[in-house]
Amino acid sequence: MKAMYFLLGAVIFVTLLFFFYKMSFNEDISKFKSANDYDLNNSRVDNSSAYRQSDSVQKYKVFSEVWSQNSPYGQSYEFKVNCFGDYTKLETCFLWDVDFVHVISPNFTIYNLEKDFNINNYSGEVTRRWVLYGDYNSSLLAKGNYTFEFIVNGSILVKDAVSYEPSMIGYPTNVRWERRANNLYVSWTPPEGVWEDNFYKVIIWEEYGTPDTFISDRFNGTAVDAVLPNVSFIEGGNYSVNVAVYFKNGYAFSEYIKFQW
Repeated sequence: MKAMYFLLGAVIFVTLLFFFYKMSFNEDISKFKSANDYDLNNSRVDNSSAYRQSDSVQKYKVFSEVWSQNSPYGQSYEFKVNCFGDYTKLETCFLWDVDFVHVISPNFTIYNLEKDFNINNYSGEVTRRWVLYGDYNSSLLAKGNYTFEFIVNGSILVKDAVSYEPSMIGYPTNVRWERRANNLYVSWTPPEGVWEDNFYKVIIWEEYGTPDTFISDRFNGTAVDAVLPNVSFIEGGNYSVNVAVYFKNGYAFSEYIKFQW
């Protein structure tokens, strides 16, 4: 009789344990969906004829990347996907007509990218991309495959898988600036591990009380200084400059140096 009561108690205990586990699991799934503002049941299962596997990525001329980021403010990450090819105006290429771009991590976290199409007024550099920057001082991402999903009219039109492995180099230090007539001279100390096929960008933003400004230009991986000619600064304007070095799997940028023109 005692054995029978023991067995009955064990069955009740297991049943209750399963019930509470299921309730907890459903709550986690609900939070997971609402936190990403996207219904996984609709977004990730699509058997329509519009669905393409990643072998059609070349057709749509997109280039997806997962990057490591390093700076004096900590380590982080970046997701981005660019159009490639020749276009006659900014609002062209497949990415312009995409409604959403999501990235699914190896542990099934969903990252929502933001659309960024612009032309740099100073350098003329054209940007056609979707991008997401990680918070400062978060961390590098885990090694593994990251899946980019491109959503059009509620369906996944194409997927692209990127194999990511964390890697890092140091950031430029001792950034100095100097006004030379209407030109901006910038110098820096390069970090170890920079190769000739890497490249730098000198990037300037406005600071308090100064109209919106964004200026950047690219320099080769052997550079230790640069001149940005005829910068469109205003007398007495407040700005900041930093120097970023780009390598195969990411980039590292210096501290922001504030200055007055």
